[in-house]
Formats: sequence, structure tokens, C-alpha cells
Amino acid sequence: MFVAYSASITGWKYCRPLIVVDGTFLKGKYKGTLFVACAKDGNNGIFPLAFGVGDWENNLSWEWFMSRLKETFGNRNEVLCIVSDRHQSIERAIKLVFKETTFYGVCTFHF
Repeated sequence: MFVAYSASITGWKYCRPLIVVDGTFLKGKYKGTLFVACAKDGNNGIFPLAFGVGDWENNLSWEWFMSRLKETFGNRNEVLCIVSDRHQSIERAIKLVFKETTFYGVCTFHF
């Protein structure tokens, strides 16, 4: 399941070209992984872009989430920076899906 609200899709053009992505496991009755993508707005606030639920954090799930993210928000005419933890599947998915004009960075908190 992939969710991106209309307000997020419309507001993305007013955000900085920076996306932070991460995934966390779900507990309880519904197992799986929650994928999240956020941006920084003009007031340095956190701007939620999209959410997704997948089976677990692996190459296929991250490629699916990044593909939906690119399909929904499209390309901007500037360099896009995507930041995440050091999960290898995220880096791989970014390189496969966001080939052009994308810079990948690692959050220093996750070392």
C-alpha cells in the first residue's frame, strides 16, 4: 500500500529538494514494514510526502517504494538529495530508480 496525500503532492514543489526516507517494522496483528518519505519545507519544518507498507526492508520493497515515490512526485529541474540510514537496499533502490541528478547521503546519526 502506498499513500501520498494531495496536499503533499501539491506542496512538494514548494519544498527544498531534499527527501529523507526510512523504514521501520510493524508490530502487533499486522506485520511488515512502514516506509516513510519526508521533505523540508521553506520554514525548516518536516513535510510528510508519502507512506508505504511492505513485507520487509529488502531490495524489492525499497525499489517498489522509490518507484512509487518517483512516479507520484516526478522529477524536478534541480539536483535532488535523498538522505537515509545506511541500509544497503535503500542505496541500491535510489541508484536504480533515481538515476539522474540525484545525490545520496547518509544520516550521521545512524553511524
